[in-house]
Amino acid sequence: MLPACLQNARRKVWPRNQSLPLFNPHVADFICETEASKVPPIDAQAEDWFLEGRAMEDPEIFVEDCGYKKIVDLTRQAAERLHWKAMLNLASLYVEGRDPLNGEEEAVQLVEKAMRLGIPAAYDRMGTYYANSTGVTGDTTRAYAFWQKAAVMGNPQAMAFLADKLNVGPASEGAGYWSNIPVATKMLECAFGQGYGPVAFDLHYLYVSPRAASGKINGSRNAETKNRALKVLHEGVKFGCGDCANALAIEFGSPFDLADMLAPYVDKARCERYAVLNRELGFNPNARFPNLDKVLQLPPADLPPWNGDRDTLLHEAKGVRPPPAIPKPSAASLLQKPYFLAADYALQPTGLHSDAPTAPFSAYGQAAGLPSQHRPHCSRATACRIGCATYNSSHYPPLFFSDRPTMSLTPDSLPDWQTFEAAYAVEETWLRLATASLALLGASPFKDQEFSAFAFNAVSFPSLSLSFDTDPDSRARGDYPPDWSNECMEVDVPEIGQLWEEGHATIEGALIELIDAADDDLLDAIEEGYLHSLRKTMVRLETSHAFEQIKICAHFWTVVTQIDADTDEEERLLEQVRLAALASPA
Repeated sequence: MLPACLQNARRKVWPRNQSLPLFNPHVADFICETEASKVPPIDAQAEDWFLEGRAMEDPEIFVEDCGYKKIVDLTRQAAERLHWKAMLNLASLYVEGRDPLNGEEEAVQLVEKAMRLGIPAAYDRMGTYYANSTGVTGDTTRAYAFWQKAAVMGNPQAMAFLADKLNVGPASEGAGYWSNIPVATKMLECAFGQGYGPVAFDLHYLYVSPRAASGKINGSRNAETKNRALKVLHEGVKFGCGDCANALAIEFGSPFDLADMLAPYVDKARCERYAVLNRELGFNPNARFPNLDKVLQLPPADLPPWNGDRDTLLHEAKGVRPPPAIPKPSAASLLQKPYFLAADYALQPTGLHSDAPTAPFSAYGQAAGLPSQHRPHCSRATACRIGCATYNSSHYPPLFFSDRPTMSLTPDSLPDWQTFEAAYAVEETWLRLATASLALLGASPFKDQEFSAFAFNAVSFPSLSLSFDTDPDSRARGDYPPDWSNECMEVDVPEIGQLWEEGHATIEGALIELIDAADDDLLDAIEEGYLHSLRKTMVRLETSHAFEQIKICAHFWTVVTQIDADTDEEERLLEQVRLAALASPA
């Protein structure tokens, strides 16, 4: 007989290996639990340390100025006092390699410790680790089981993710999704009731067009359903839902269908205020507007007076009036390229030229000054953090995430394009990156430029450029596609280039590996699927009104193109995708 202590040790099951019920998409009901009722109380001193560490990761601080050693130390101090948010953030810091002495295994152990405390978000995180093979052997089935457990316990992020999988129409069945609209709606409402803003955008679609459990629309859009959808979008803005603010700006400003718009009437004044909030959330997703109703209400309420100043509106909506402060430039920020050339920037004298095969002297023809290098900002989007309402599980990233799942590419198991696209969420990533790029363009020095055309320019497959034209007469002259005035907007607006460099790197790297390993037949199929996905993304940009973030001509046109492409055929294929989108259920 083994001693009792040894028998117990053999029976011990680590939380990562615990047995859980399999994910059941066809569950008949969902009981709403709140995460706040499950987590342990937070120690005041631990909260101070935690908030100090979070402040050091402000998105306006350059990476070089983020003192990660101090951030790790502060977060660890808070975690040692069982501050549950700090425990999970510390795990993310370990996964990112911010602490050389700790890695993925230590991150998993931290999450397990939080699981023992009964923290719903810890179960959500363990599901993400199984999805991404982070410190554990990848297992999608176990990932969904952990996410289901987290949702049942009250984690809003897990609810939002699973509801997205259940919130589909009949056309999506059999494609890895399960339609269960009643449960999806309850999950979204439960998450929204906990202040998780992103779900408001999904909820408004469910509210405006009543659906059966299968996802099929079984009721008409009417004044009551439209009003309900408007209200949830408005409340979503309070909780930091940028998509909601953008949707309301469009509905009140330039609705897609005047005969069936959500808003009761076009209201440019309301449109302007929602647009200000949308731009703020695009820059700072952590912004929240608890006092929104003091500056902006839905009809029929009158709009309060506003002097037109952006900061006045934002400070009133946030309920805070921070004292004015002039930030001192940091060492890293001084290395950034200026938007405009400073007046005292020393240039070589004009009129110099040379026909010699080599430059007559060093730096001939270049600005005389220190070279500058574009550096990334310290962004929460690159890490899974908790501490503000924008925390989002990495299994459904906002724009990009360093722990995205990867595929094993071997000569015997090369995926087709559909499998690759699903594994890397390619179309969803393109949509989000392109939408964010248009927002950046609309706030750049090009904000007053009127554009006549836009293209996804697959000039060097699999690399991708965003091309714009400013000549509205290009098509009349038969210049199709035109000689793009801005062929690589990601170069002309460095912030867009940085966005794609960070957000598309994983996809592009994996795609290059797949291309290198593919034979000619598979390569042709991959390229065809790649272009078709670009067309689908273009149509989604059109239908989501993303181009209204920039100034466009009356006859603005879009195209997916590549070198030597048959442009008439490309336009025909793009139109096919548009028609297919119109024919598919909402």
